[in-house]
Amino acid sequence: MEGGIPVLKKACVNCGICYGECPQVIDSRQLEQKIFGRKASDEEVFGVYQQALSIEARSSDIKARAQDGGAVTALLASLLEGGFIDGAIVMGC
Repeated sequence: MEGGIPVLKKACVNCGICYGECPQVIDSRQLEQKIFGRKASDEEVFGVYQQALSIEARSSDIKARAQDGGAVTALLASLLEGGFIDGAIVMGC
């Protein structure tokens, strides 16, 4: 670690152990099993899901400043205004 960031010290042999042990990595197959009670078949290239939606914010101001239609930003703003959350962190460009 250098400055809190992991640094490769020796040659990597691409074994995948570090990826498999990283607590930030989610095993999507195990998650599918837990949520849906089954794992995706080979034909389900996007995994197991119930429905896919395309959404965007109603506010033209949010859409102009946010990523991909501003849906997450609009949802967070609504939660803040409603007192459901105290704060949120989003990344800007």
